[in-house]
Amino acid sequence: MKAMRITKKNRLVLLLLITGATVFGREAGMPIIRNYTIEEYRAAQQNWAIAQDRSGIMYFGNSNGLLEFDGVSWRLTRLPIVRSLAIDTTGRIYVGLENDLGYLEPDTKGILQYHSLKAKIPEKYRQISAINSTLILGKVFVSVVRIRS
Repeated sequence: MKAMRITKKNRLVLLLLITGATVFGREAGMPIIRNYTIEEYRAAQQNWAIAQDRSGIMYFGNSNGLLEFDGVSWRLTRLPIVRSLAIDTTGRIYVGLENDLGYLEPDTKGILQYHSLKAKIPEKYRQISAINSTLILGKVFVSVVRIRS
């Protein structure tokens, strides 16, 4: 009879261990993945680039422009296709577009405004294709471009 009680206790302990390990095993080290639909973020289906600023805001280069996500709501700044992006230490967002490159900074109301840098490129090199790579190297903004001939 005593052996039977030990067996029941062992079963109960084993059941609790398995249940606990299953519950905690799902949380430990497993990322929480949430997929957003195009109806939720209200932009094109294709996203080309991603970056995060110091405050945790996520930015996505999208076929309809630059998407901004604060963890709760989405905001779209309409631009040509944003193929690449990078954020410097001051929070300035540099973007590589179709045949253009520049940066976005908030205006006095906090709305991001685009400023093209294409005019700073020598005239003979301004026919650029899509900019697929934008980097910040120290204090220097770099975009890798292919010149159209």
